Amino acid sequence: MKGLMLKDICLLSEQKSRCVMILALAVVMSMGAGKQLFVVSYITLIAAIFVLSTISYDEYDNGMPFLMALPITRKQYVREKYVISYAFTVAGWVVATVIAFGVNLARTGESGMLEFLAADMGVLMVAVVAGSFMLPIQIKYGSEKGKLVVYGATGVFALAVVGAGMYAKTAGFDLDSVVAALNGLGAAGVAGILICVTVVICLLSYGLSLHIFLKKQF
Repeated sequence: MKGLMLKDICLLSEQKSRCVMILALAVVMSMGAGKQLFVVSYITLIAAIFVLSTISYDEYDNGMPFLMALPITRKQYVREKYVISYAFTVAGWVVATVIAFGVNLARTGESGMLEFLAADMGVLMVAVVAGSFMLPIQIKYGSEKGKLVVYGATGVFALAVVGAGMYAKTAGFDLDSVVAALNGLGAAGVAGILICVTVVICLLSYGLSLHIFLKKQF
């Protein structure tokens, strides 16, 4: 798996000029008041999506059959994609948080990080879930078809959320009681629930991707 990680790191390093441009843009955007959380969200989600390009490189010019002829297993390939995806997402989140911290400190003389630390952690979990959602689709459908599937699935999810909200309102579902129950758990309790849900989603995503890749024909 170490060789696969080195391969993907080399592939990603070829896009360093794009990374520099994104970071420069983030620094400029973070100079605006109240833009720190947006910058963290932007860089973290870009980092989560960035790793998907390595799968496209692997499939380019019928390269996957050659890759699978090397002394690696399909399970190692899938595991490496998840490891580097999460590692790159966390690295992007750390860099973005440091940028937001530094720029806000230079602009106002105060870090102000404690005020949005919970939301900052939420951004990381959302990015990890987004990566977990897109990896199985990318592995199954590839780059071009995968984009269409992601757009379609996102649209269906948005419609489902809107429909569920409308149904809850018409059915007289008491959302205030749910909010009150969550508030009763405290910040630590809510964070624990979100972390558990994120871990479960990651495990399900990995299992699905492994199942897809083991069945895939090249």
